[in-house]
Amino acid sequence: MKPLRLFLLLALLGCALTRGHAQLLALKSNALLDAATVPNFSLEVITGGKTSIVGTAFGSKKVWSLDAQSIGVMSEFRYWFNGRPLTREFIGFGLMAANYDITFDGKRYKGDGYAGAITFGYDFVLSPHWSVEFHSGVGLLYYDQQRYYIGDRIRDYYYNARGFYLLPYNIGITFAWILR
Repeated sequence: MKPLRLFLLLALLGCALTRGHAQLLALKSNALLDAATVPNFSLEVITGGKTSIVGTAFGSKKVWSLDAQSIGVMSEFRYWFNGRPLTREFIGFGLMAANYDITFDGKRYKGDGYAGAITFGYDFVLSPHWSVEFHSGVGLLYYDQQRYYIGDRIRDYYYNARGFYLLPYNIGITFAWILR
């Protein structure tokens, strides 16, 4: 499933799980990804008294000065320990799908990655409409990629590397604009 379709499916699922009355919404951006020149956009929807769902889209043509392109989506279900979403500490369970093309140290890595992860974070309320959130986690990434040396004259590229990595996941400082 393409990342955009997955993101739309998860957004529709989030809307279906919400109650019929006015909901709290937050528009977000991860400042650490922005600093790495990876534009990103998140939408968080409150689904209950202690729960919310976050959908994120990100993509980049170049990361700093590296030849690295990526596009992907993330979705996360969050449980807020404070008893009220978008305030204080939370735990999140997330999924991610991404497509990448990276050239590094004479090698090219081109493929897809899928991850399941757990995230922990804390949200500081700055005002009724602004907050800053600190979060990080760990995830298990499955990758399916082409890996070859630059200069190889291969015409037909087959996926030649598959596997799993345990990696840091969703590390960030996120600024949120809370809508009602």
